[in-house]
Amino acid sequence: PPPPPPPPRMMRVKKQKQKMQAAPAKAAPQPAAAAPRPAVSASLRTDKAAAKLKLANPTSTKTTVPSPQSSSTPRATTGPKSKKKGADESPASEPALEWTKAASSSAAAAPVSVSAQDEAPEPVQPAAPAQCIELDKLAARLGGSYTTGQSWHLMLLELVRDHPTPMVCALMDEPGLPLRWVNRAFERLTLWTNEECVGRNCRFLQGKKTEKPAVRMMVKSLRDGVPMQPIMLTNYKKDGTEFANVLSLHPVHDSNGRYIYSLGVLIPAEALETQDGQTTVELREALPTTFDASLHIEIPRAEASVEDGAADSLQWLAPMTAFSRRLLLLDDEATLDCLIDHSLSTANPVAIDMLKMYIVQEVDAGRGESGHVLDLDTVFVFAKLKASKGNKQAEKLAREFYARTYGETIKDPLVLGKKLKKLTDTARTSLCDGVVRSFVKDKSYCKPLLKAMLGEGSSEHTVDRDAWAFAARELLWAQYSVPTDVSGFLFSFVSIADSFPTCIVISDMCLAGNPMIFVNREFCRVTGYSKEDATGLNCRFLQGPETELESLVEI
Repeated sequence: PPPPPPPPRMMRVKKQKQKMQAAPAKAAPQPAAAAPRPAVSASLRTDKAAAKLKLANPTSTKTTVPSPQSSSTPRATTGPKSKKKGADESPASEPALEWTKAASSSAAAAPVSVSAQDEAPEPVQPAAPAQCIELDKLAARLGGSYTTGQSWHLMLLELVRDHPTPMVCALMDEPGLPLRWVNRAFERLTLWTNEECVGRNCRFLQGKKTEKPAVRMMVKSLRDGVPMQPIMLTNYKKDGTEFANVLSLHPVHDSNGRYIYSLGVLIPAEALETQDGQTTVELREALPTTFDASLHIEIPRAEASVEDGAADSLQWLAPMTAFSRRLLLLDDEATLDCLIDHSLSTANPVAIDMLKMYIVQEVDAGRGESGHVLDLDTVFVFAKLKASKGNKQAEKLAREFYARTYGETIKDPLVLGKKLKKLTDTARTSLCDGVVRSFVKDKSYCKPLLKAMLGEGSSEHTVDRDAWAFAARELLWAQYSVPTDVSGFLFSFVSIADSFPTCIVISDMCLAGNPMIFVNREFCRVTGYSKEDATGLNCRFLQGPETELESLVEI
């Protein structure tokens, strides 16, 4: 059977195509007055430049601009499209062509670069602003200048470096809120140089008499990113001299809303009524509060060195001492184990020596029993024997102690161990019946001990802080880059927590996978994993088929 006829629409399209193919054979009207094609194209390119100039100058001669929907270059009327629009029209009446001729004289004066851009348009990236409007206003008010092409805080420093008002700049998007610079007036006031201050938190100005409510106001202002009106607080110079400081804080955000800097303006209280006081008020009013985000140049963050950690740990000495005392008061047995473990881990058994000195003092004062000294020696000798199992030197020392104390020489190490363990159980009960707790409560003995454990020496026991910090660093995950803002805290905490008889781990929540960066010895004893096995891993390796899902949800 013959194929079915095509749909009516397809027939119309087919006839239209045939008509268009036959169109060139007909005599199409030729534009007699039209210029050659290359000349038209060249004039049209310059005409576009003229059009831009006329759009920028509305008072110039009126021209007809093509519609934005039309082609960028006016098209000559030819072929089927011109016939469809009306082949009888003369090409000279085409609006685009008329616009071209009218604008040619003005286009001759247009810069060549403009026409070149029109011929080959390319996307142009916005250039970073070389200057800051807010700093320009400050420079006009202070009568200074700054060098462009550097980070915003450095341009600000050039304006206030020699200003008579002490001033600091802290970076708020980096851990620890380190100072980026201090001006020369700050150096004269506090005796700290710019090199000594950069990279440190400004809390080094605080001391024993610094008012806690004032510190809380500063912390709230820094956390919330809001200005803090001038407050008076006690600060300390480099030589330890106190001075009354009138401080205000001024947050600075970038154009994207990020909280980047905090500016601190200081003035001694005695200078408030002088000309410097009025100058400070004017500076506070003129400080910028925002800047273009492109002017903030990120600074690579460095890992804290052992020396930095040793220095920064001093600020944690008081709170860590108080925390450790509270923890040691929770369990007498655990406290005794903590003191023994710490003495075993160091060449100088400071903890046992301090506890023995306390017991002797109590006996001399008539408040203690002389037998407690023997109890402590027995416990410590057995702990050393147990920790160095199979060590001939440790066995010899334990044998000599037993023979000297109890008048019997035992050559078999197994028998010696069993007898010492029995004596140790009795001695531990005697020591934990009030002796250990009273020792922790006695600040004259316990606090110096805890400070020594935290790396602070005393007249009786000297401590090499760098060596102490290096030992604390060895307790952390070997591949961990210690952040500068927590190095002091971490070194202080792990130096104490490693001996705690409670399983303690620390995970860094800023690292992918939340790996454990520290596990103490009790964790290793309970789980059977060594520090090398556990650190660097997420703690989920402790889970198994019977791990309760409800607990995981809570975690």
